[in-house]
Amino acid sequence: MKRDRIQNRISGSVATLPVCALYAVAMWWLSLPEFSWYAAISLVLTALTAYVLLETNNRFQVIRIRTRMVASVWLVAWGSVAALHNYHPGMAAALCMTVSHFCLFSTLDRHQPVAYSFHAGFFLAIAALFVPWLAVLIPFFILHQIVFLRSMTLRCFFATLIGVLFPVIVALIPSLVVRDYTLIEYWLTELCSWSSLWVSSYEGLSVQEAASFLFPVLLMVVGGLHYLSTSYNDKINVRMVLYILVVDTSLLLSFGVLQPMHSMDVLPSLLVCGTPLIAHFFALTHSWFTNFLFLVSVIGFLALAYCTIFHPSIPIVEVIKCWA
Repeated sequence: MKRDRIQNRISGSVATLPVCALYAVAMWWLSLPEFSWYAAISLVLTALTAYVLLETNNRFQVIRIRTRMVASVWLVAWGSVAALHNYHPGMAAALCMTVSHFCLFSTLDRHQPVAYSFHAGFFLAIAALFVPWLAVLIPFFILHQIVFLRSMTLRCFFATLIGVLFPVIVALIPSLVVRDYTLIEYWLTELCSWSSLWVSSYEGLSVQEAASFLFPVLLMVVGGLHYLSTSYNDKINVRMVLYILVVDTSLLLSFGVLQPMHSMDVLPSLLVCGTPLIAHFFALTHSWFTNFLFLVSVIGFLALAYCTIFHPSIPIVEVIKCWA
């Protein structure tokens, strides 16, 4: 007989989302030396992303029980990373990524999925305008429709392609008219740059940035492996959605590891892809070990918030020198 442990009571409680929202706002406020509109923009983007994640879970039943854990985990993760509390291009990219996923999943079992294919490519391209490296996901979105969603037709392919090109062309027109190629050079430089995989690649990171990336990633890996081993419990449509999230999380995680200097840029998009896996793991497990891991995760996020908000940035190279 399965027991309802602390993790299950919190996962099923209607108070979980409001409490997590209050936590996120409190951590956001504590991290600001003074109010700024840039910080307010980040808060608004976070709230909109949480809403889209909530609707995604409700529409596609990512978690097969009534819960708001997906949006709650996102709010807690964002609130615990002070680097994201001020305006960050990755926050706008994360919102666009979430909307793009919602449109992509909507092509499943649709008689006419062309419009959803267009909007999936459209919002993914906008995300790539904020964080150029997200452009690597464009071919994978097409593969998702072919392999997992089985919704790819010739019309959907061209709709996705037009959706990707439309915001790019609109963004490039002003640069071409005034003959200012700074924006184009920035995108090309970001897409073509590839730092080496030596320790020197990590020297520009701080300990707080490394912890902000690695701690949520550890939970995502646990959640992803757990889902892959228990996916037979979900309906086929839900499996397809979660398989897509596993693939996209793996791609963004690989990029963050291979390109450590861009890890904070890709972190918000990684969180919106990985938080459903974390929420799925904690909402649907019942053992004493997962309950212990849930409590450790809560303490870990609180410790992460304390370190990123109240402690000055410590370059990771200094820590390496101390241990050496």
